[in-house]
Amino acid sequence: MKNRIAAALALALLGSAIPAPANINFTLATKHGSPESPDPENRYITDGENHIYLRIPRDWKATSSAERLEFMPPQTGSHVQISQVPGVQALPLDPAGLAALRKDAQARLPEGAKNIHAAGEENDLLPVFGWKSFEVTFEYEFYGQQMRRSMLYVNMIPGRVVQVSVTAVAADFENVHEKLRKLMFGWFEPNRDLPPEQARQYEAGEIRGS
Repeated sequence: MKNRIAAALALALLGSAIPAPANINFTLATKHGSPESPDPENRYITDGENHIYLRIPRDWKATSSAERLEFMPPQTGSHVQISQVPGVQALPLDPAGLAALRKDAQARLPEGAKNIHAAGEENDLLPVFGWKSFEVTFEYEFYGQQMRRSMLYVNMIPGRVVQVSVTAVAADFENVHEKLRKLMFGWFEPNRDLPPEQARQYEAGEIRGS
């Protein structure tokens, strides 16, 4: 399942001469204290030697591994997962590519989901840093509960494609999804987003992000 996109969308490999950045290591770390620290500027994941800081909602419980970052919001039945599509320069976002992503997203719905229907789509949900993205949301019934799940596919930089899923009871979905959107807008890489001296100062704790 996790490798379906990379296999099905091999045509997405763009410009093999472009060096791919290191895969993201989603193991959550912190500059100060523990990874469970409530300070939203403390926690980060890594891409090679670069730190990627995430403003995680204070009431979201986080678990992580090298392959994925998962969150449990307080709303019953809610779940958020962020991972990278390995070995892909970029996903195609033309009509054929979008059709393949819709199929991939629907295939990720839980076994036993009933009365599945599309609940919305959005292009470029995160128009920051030149990222290009596509998100599709499905609503379905699961053991008598109306649920929604969105799949967001983000071409960040060549060689870094991130996929994000949000699952929640339909009545809670917008609240959870909006917090995920803010988390992604807060994606901050000092070594990419700041001049070298300011990046050094940020990592040393001499300055703080906005």
